[in-house]
Amino acid sequence: ELSPEDFELRRVKARFPAMGKELTADTIPAGIDGLVECSVSFTKGCYTGQELVARIDSRGGNAPHPVRLMRIDTVANIEIDAQINDESGKKVGSVTSVAHDSSATYLLGPVQRRIEPSTTESATTEQATTVTIAAHTAEVIK
Repeated sequence: ELSPEDFELRRVKARFPAMGKELTADTIPAGIDGLVECSVSFTKGCYTGQELVARIDSRGGNAPHPVRLMRIDTVANIEIDAQINDESGKKVGSVTSVAHDSSATYLLGPVQRRIEPSTTESATTEQATTVTIAAHTAEVIK
């Protein structure tokens, strides 16, 4: 049986959204990868927000602030709602979930779409896409 901490770590690393955290009244469904595909039918009936969801799907666009997974290579005390800043110090998002393992901190949060995740081939920190959260540098990994 998983402890609540282990469950939260697995949920965050899998980028699985939680009600009240990544999923709120302000959430655009397409901002959560896979949510629309597993929960919306484009062939059955009508639903609230159908026009917006269909427009995003048909135009192949991204939601304004997709939820990103970020990693800090140390155990860091990061608060929920902590501001996420780009390299110039400009706010690009906020933290919605935090989980730790023995050597790193994993965070989820909506981040402006101009902040692209690092490629899996990133070999060095210089090649990684990074953001700053509460004086810590975090790599945007998904």
